[in-house]
Amino acid sequence: HLHINNADAEADVNIALPVHRFLEMEAAGEVGSLAPTSYSFMGYQQNTNEWENRYGPEMAARMKEEGVDAVLLTPV
Repeated sequence: HLHINNADAEADVNIALPVHRFLEMEAAGEVGSLAPTSYSFMGYQQNTNEWENRYGPEMAARMKEEGVDAVLLTPV
């Protein structure tokens, strides 16, 4: 990927996807449970048309099926 340095995220996955922090919060009762699915998309996309008309709606529908109440978006 030409637009970011992956070294930090490769050293600690929680920089890109803070799953361990969320599991700690879940165990402490600070949040409910995590959804079974995590999503990742390449950040640099010149044409957002497919995002608006396909990927976004598909992802939202899948999250609704899983009962997701809140989402954390992390730009990496």
